[in-house]
Amino acid sequence: MTLSADQPDFCALFPPGAELTRLATGFTWTEGPVWVPARHGEESGGVIFSDVRQNRTWRYSPAGLQPEMDPSHHQNGHCLDAQGRLIACSHGERALLRQEAGGAGRFWLPTGKASA
Repeated sequence: MTLSADQPDFCALFPPGAELTRLATGFTWTEGPVWVPARHGEESGGVIFSDVRQNRTWRYSPAGLQPEMDPSHHQNGHCLDAQGRLIACSHGERALLRQEAGGAGRFWLPTGKASA
């Protein structure tokens, strides 16, 4: 499989000869990947991503693929805030969710209204 992109600057992010590797299968619709440093006592960081239609989030790390949240309330659009906490858009909860350092989640902006 050859790496290609509409914007040549994107390909410059990868070393010459880089190849794509399929890490796992069985997903329906994946999106929202974000690199998250080690947390909750994990030995290494990993990539968190969603399978929106299967209503799950997953974590891929050197230890392999592990479920992150099931059900995930149809999360996608992951990113980290300035403190390194995971932020996700939740279609099911109709809210932005923030996962605290210990792993507990809480509403950040439910129903489009600011909350503490």
